Amino acid sequence: MKSAALVSLILAAVQAGEVQSNGQNLTSVSFKIDGTDPVTPLVVNGGWQSFVFGKPGDVAIPWFLLLGFNNVEVTVTDAFLPGDSFDVYVNQNYILSTPPVPKADSPDVSDPDITSKPGSGYSNAKFNLQSANSLIQMIPNVSPWKGGAAFIRADTILKRCNYFSKPMILVEEPHLPRDRAETNCKRLDGRLEDLSESNVHKMIEVVEACLGRNQPVWYGKVKWGHLLKKKLVEKPLHCFAFFVNNHGEGDLDYLPCDTPLPTVCEGNFIPLLTGPAKDEQ
Repeated sequence: MKSAALVSLILAAVQAGEVQSNGQNLTSVSFKIDGTDPVTPLVVNGGWQSFVFGKPGDVAIPWFLLLGFNNVEVTVTDAFLPGDSFDVYVNQNYILSTPPVPKADSPDVSDPDITSKPGSGYSNAKFNLQSANSLIQMIPNVSPWKGGAAFIRADTILKRCNYFSKPMILVEEPHLPRDRAETNCKRLDGRLEDLSESNVHKMIEVVEACLGRNQPVWYGKVKWGHLLKKKLVEKPLHCFAFFVNNHGEGDLDYLPCDTPLPTVCEGNFIPLLTGPAKDEQ
């Protein structure tokens, strides 16, 4: 079906109230209805992007174009009302299908960070892309709600450094700004490591072992009054970052919040049995 015709059918279904409950933001996806196939860039490390779909067999819109990045992890997840599942194509070649899940009237969850987790009750899948130039399309194979909205994202494959003495992980890549740093931890089902007097020595060990000295990282909340008493000139849009100084001591710097940095995470990670070692997930 031509994309313009598919758009018209989906918008008609929204107006009729048939699809709206399965994605309140169906009409928020922006593209031109000009008879051409809608294509939008898939932004690596840019978070979730939405797409809309109709009946089984019709290509969802928009299509996503990944350019200039090698070796990324792509995640596709349903949201809102459970029951939809998708076939995924890259450059018109079938890659995989998201698993079937039972249709349910609830929960109506709009947050893809929740619906993309294993065991969420929503259909989702991950796959790696090696090619820098890829056109990604989703086709619903089950659509009990006559259409809806779902999500896709692309992330640099995590490069992390495990440390044996504490379930603490330093994510070396991708580097992210402060407001998106927790994304790295969520991908590992963890959270940002808070900085306090009780864990600062472990933080020093991890950061120095994995990155060396004078290499700042983002972390969670700061509960380290000693360093916060330092006289730092307040600057707009600046945030505290942790680093190990030349004396091997923990220290804080005041950097622009949009500076891309590694991230220190905590969670129920399985620590390595030996010292710091780097691996890719």
